[in-house]
Amino acid sequence: MKRSKRVKTAKRELKMERMDLISIVLLYAFLILGIVTGIKKLFKYNGLFENLILHASLSIQLHALVYIIELILYCAIIILTIKLTRTFKGESIFSWDNANLLLYISLLIIIYAFITNVSDLLIHVEGQYQHVLNHDIMTSTLLLVIGTFITTVATIYKKSLDIKEEHDLTI
Repeated sequence: MKRSKRVKTAKRELKMERMDLISIVLLYAFLILGIVTGIKKLFKYNGLFENLILHASLSIQLHALVYIIELILYCAIIILTIKLTRTFKGESIFSWDNANLLLYISLLIIIYAFITNVSDLLIHVEGQYQHVLNHDIMTSTLLLVIGTFITTVATIYKKSLDIKEEHDLTI
């Protein structure tokens, strides 16, 4: 009986390790794909002008700058998520470092969504230029909701760590 329990536990752990590996590989793929796509879009955007983008209007330059900032935030979010996923292999999943990582990820997602929404409202760019570095308002709203949700999870996570520490002290 005990042996079958150990076998089931070992199989479950092996399955979890495979899922972790798949998650990390997918995150790296998203990171590389995001960077390549972002750079490709920036070159395409620059190609719309007779001269370099530096000679374009201020709103067009700001639009490109916002896109670059969003690309940097995207990379930071993916890198922090990879870092968080790697910590799940260890013994201590419930740690202050993981809680802080969750909080940082959520804040970056909220900042990303906020920048996208504000730039769409404040920076007016003509259709052909807007289309190349497009911002979908529904996507940024969804990101805002996801970021808020992750912030809530991080807060609950931190609260559970406080309770765990209190419990460990009373024992």
